[in-house]
Amino acid sequence: MIIDFMKMCNIGVYKGIHCLDLKPESRDKRITLIGGVNGAGKTTLLNALQIGLFGINHAYFKSKYCYHEKLVQMISRGQSNAYIELEFRIFDRGEEIRYRVIRTFGVKQEESIRVYVDNVVHKFISKNWNEQVEKFFPSRLKNLFIFDGEMLSSYSSKESIQRLNENALKILFGLDSITQIQKDLVYYERKKRQSVVSDDASDMIEHLDKSIEKHKSRIREIRKNKASIQSNKIDKLQLELNEIEYEYKKAGGVFFDNREEILVRVREISEDTKNLEKNLVDEAGKVLPLVLITELLQRTLNQAEKEKQDKYSVSREKILKERDNSTLNYLENLSISSKDLNKLRTHLIEDYKNVNLREIDSPLDIDYRTIENLEKITKVEIGKSLTRAKALVREMKDQRRKLKLAEDERDSVPQEENISELLGKRNSIISKINKYSKKLIELENEISDSCKIKEALIVERTERLKRKTEIEHQNEDTKRILKHVPVVLESLRRIQTKLTTEGINEVMNEMTDCLKNLSHGTFPIDRVEIDENSFMLNLYTTENKLFDIEMLSAGQRQIVCLAIMWAFKKLSGSLIPIILDTPFSRLDASHRTNLLDRYLTNVSHQVIILSTDKEIDRPCWEVLRDLIARTYTLEFNKETQSTSVVPGYFSFEDSENGRA
Repeated sequence: MIIDFMKMCNIGVYKGIHCLDLKPESRDKRITLIGGVNGAGKTTLLNALQIGLFGINHAYFKSKYCYHEKLVQMISRGQSNAYIELEFRIFDRGEEIRYRVIRTFGVKQEESIRVYVDNVVHKFISKNWNEQVEKFFPSRLKNLFIFDGEMLSSYSSKESIQRLNENALKILFGLDSITQIQKDLVYYERKKRQSVVSDDASDMIEHLDKSIEKHKSRIREIRKNKASIQSNKIDKLQLELNEIEYEYKKAGGVFFDNREEILVRVREISEDTKNLEKNLVDEAGKVLPLVLITELLQRTLNQAEKEKQDKYSVSREKILKERDNSTLNYLENLSISSKDLNKLRTHLIEDYKNVNLREIDSPLDIDYRTIENLEKITKVEIGKSLTRAKALVREMKDQRRKLKLAEDERDSVPQEENISELLGKRNSIISKINKYSKKLIELENEISDSCKIKEALIVERTERLKRKTEIEHQNEDTKRILKHVPVVLESLRRIQTKLTTEGINEVMNEMTDCLKNLSHGTFPIDRVEIDENSFMLNLYTTENKLFDIEMLSAGQRQIVCLAIMWAFKKLSGSLIPIILDTPFSRLDASHRTNLLDRYLTNVSHQVIILSTDKEIDRPCWEVLRDLIARTYTLEFNKETQSTSVVPGYFSFEDSENGRA
């Protein structure tokens, strides 16, 4: 497997989109070095890579809810969605297959996975990616390939190293699978033994039959009691109530029952009637009285309009006369002959006589604004007022009719002392009917409960009978299986013992070589032994003396743990990249040099290192420079509280270029 490319969007301090090209350039240049100070986001990047690959299998989350909460916590502050994209290659039977996995999630969005295989979306693999990735990178092996220096530092005692050995051996040689099979067989044997019908199975079925018959009898008894109450109590009381109700209605009981409602209705209708009367009076105080003199108003309006027209006619005739005189005077000044001038004067006089001159008798002398108001009142306001008045009068008639009906109902309400005896009998009978009706409901509930219990007992009896019949047929097979389970368990125990012995021998040989390579004389280790029962690791010197692990320094214990993991990685045979975060956390200069020379150059075909400039400093950089394919620096901006991925490892490459 080779990881070629990684892209993150809104992951932790990596706000926005960030890309890293991780593919090796050649067999020699196979290291990608990513630098960053503490807090710049190295651990976030490592977690994002593992989440992108393994998803919910990364940390074996207890539930999908816990996993979703983890994803939400990874999203950059202030963002609602994020995604992780990985591109890598695997080699299957000599054939290269390219994968691109895009894992998208959000605060209110469930995780979605889209997988491209050779640049084509593969729906089935996308849906089942968490199972698919286990085929070429089992998540239970990931701690052998992806780890940090702090994790190695946690293995600081014999007991912790013992646990590391035990877990790695079980995973690598399938011992954990054998253990799980043994547990499953024990559980299966117990369930099979429980499935055998006991001697009291028939007694239990007989007991269920009696219980079912008991509940049937109880249901019949309750129904009989219920029918008796209905016919002997409620029905008779209902006949009495019908007679009382008839007498009560004749005495005005219905009005008495509704007396409060009737009184409220009378008050409301009376109030509405008063409001209508007030509205009618208000309307009569406006233009409504002018309806009585509508004809007079119309004549006045006609007279005013006529005077207006006559005044216009007189003014016009005056203008014509003045125009004629002005024309004659003008023509005289033009030296026109007297004969022609007299003809024109005669014509103008005749024309003037044709104009109708009239004098206005008894003028009203009304101004234009008054005429407009009079016209508005006559043609508009009087009609509107009359329409409103008619509507109010009709509504008033309806309202008074309602008031009369309401007052009649009020007057029909009898005095309480006149119907108290009937009211008492009526209430007494109703109370008794309610009491017996409540009893009927209780009995009906008892019937329902008994029926439910009876049905449950019938179901249980059916299931038990069916189970008994099935198991009786299966007992022979079950006994045969139970006979062979101890044999299988013993066989598995022997296989487990043999695999453990063989596996430990392989691991001890490989671990001895790895530890010698990494220690390189810094502490005298000749061989490694692992106890088959306790998985305890023992180190022996060249003088065959037991070397106490507790006497090792923190850096030496880290070398031991690295040797263990290197040995298991070799024995796994998996071509998976090694990813290291802060690998030199406890190492001194000599051990650091061994790690660079002997471990990083041989551990895998692809190595990704996340480090500070204090761990891989300039001397380490000089050692690794020819092996490095790509370098990046994680630059953290305090103002934006975000990290950017920039090419180059701190300023080492710039200074190298400057010297060159």
